[in-house]
Amino acid sequence: KPGFHQGMVLKHHCSQNYATNGVTSAVVKEVARRCQVPLQEFVIRQDQPCGGTIGPIIASQLGVMTADIGGAQLAMHSCRETTDTTSVTHAVSLFTGFYEHLSGVLSGLSFK
Repeated sequence: KPGFHQGMVLKHHCSQNYATNGVTSAVVKEVARRCQVPLQEFVIRQDQPCGGTIGPIIASQLGVMTADIGGAQLAMHSCRETTDTTSVTHAVSLFTGFYEHLSGVLSGLSFK
């Protein structure tokens, strides 16, 4: 389970209810490594339903590489939704890192 103050969360689901796939997961992991941003992975069990996000819809319609990334949260969409303060710093560093490192990461990918 993702924990507070332990890094950004990269979400996966086998039915693609989240936008992350194998390629985008690898890209996010490499950018996070280069930026020295801690990254946690969260995988929903196959037998558990989960709410989808708008990410898969946008990715399928626009053809844009997409990954579901966010800060660790407790009680999402509830009046008691809680998150941690370090996720903001990690998010800024990771998203800034995409602009700095994405072209280098993509040029290093090999699909053999």
